[in-house]
Amino acid sequence: MKEKRNKTGIEWKKLAALQIVVFIYSVLSMCSKLLSVMIRDHGLFSLQTIGAGCLFMGSMALYAFLWQQILRFVDLQVAYANKAVGLLWSLVWSVVLFHEKLTLRSGAGLLVVIAGVLLVSDRREEP
Repeated sequence: MKEKRNKTGIEWKKLAALQIVVFIYSVLSMCSKLLSVMIRDHGLFSLQTIGAGCLFMGSMALYAFLWQQILRFVDLQVAYANKAVGLLWSLVWSVVLFHEKLTLRSGAGLLVVIAGVLLVSDRREEP
């Protein structure tokens, strides 16, 4: 039985997996900020910082493995265009975790980026 495909020709499961990997990447980016705060507060060679650094590096290795698996099934152009959706998650993290304000400018910029992702990901035949 064939899997359902969206208008870009990518199977829904693969598109969902791609978005999960992009989400993981955004979490790791946020964790790198938190790790830098730990270095500032506890020092580079404290037990807490070394443990958090090892956990962060292991998580980055897992992300790299998952990204390579995604690239086996999704066109590179589509995969990298969808990676820009990480900006959405960055805005969410900045507002929820770091209490930054969402401005009209950043919201408009995000809409432009998402529109670009949709344009690049659209794999329908051109006339």
